Amino acid sequence: MIKAKKITIEKIKKGLLENNLKLKEVKILPEVEKSLCKAGIECDYNPTSRDKIWWKIEKIIGFPSDAWENIKAFYQRGTRGYADRDCWGIDWYICSWIPSALRTMVNKEKGGGNSYPGKPWGKEADTFDHWQATIEKIAVGFEAHQQVANFEYENDKEKIKLLKIRDEGMALFIKYFDHLWD
Repeated sequence: MIKAKKITIEKIKKGLLENNLKLKEVKILPEVEKSLCKAGIECDYNPTSRDKIWWKIEKIIGFPSDAWENIKAFYQRGTRGYADRDCWGIDWYICSWIPSALRTMVNKEKGGGNSYPGKPWGKEADTFDHWQATIEKIAVGFEAHQQVANFEYENDKEKIKLLKIRDEGMALFIKYFDHLWD
């Protein structure tokens, strides 16, 4: 599993500048910085004691105004597998649950992953341990995509490394897509 690095305002600014060559400077509005700080991103905003207490309450009960949206999303995911709000970032939504679903599938205690290609169809993944390693590479590929999307890398060299991990995972995902069943 790839270890996530702390996101900072400076990393967000750097990522925005890298991805949009027309920008010469990025300024973050104070309200946006406050929201980013609230989300756990390292920033210069110094929250008051009242802010800290309110944020903890929000984490427990959520915003009353968000309650309807949360109920609606819960119902939509239960009935059709995704919510309307998941469509704003389908890659993000898929990457948020596929790695754990894949790892659950091949968990030995669950008896999963019996569909690996070497049994009986070929020698591509000839043992259960090899199949588990292949599934782990796929899961790590999805996690690498999420890290790149979140700008969780220090420099271009690390970004290229993450993109290679992602590409390897995606290639294996496509190759073994028909075998991802239990």
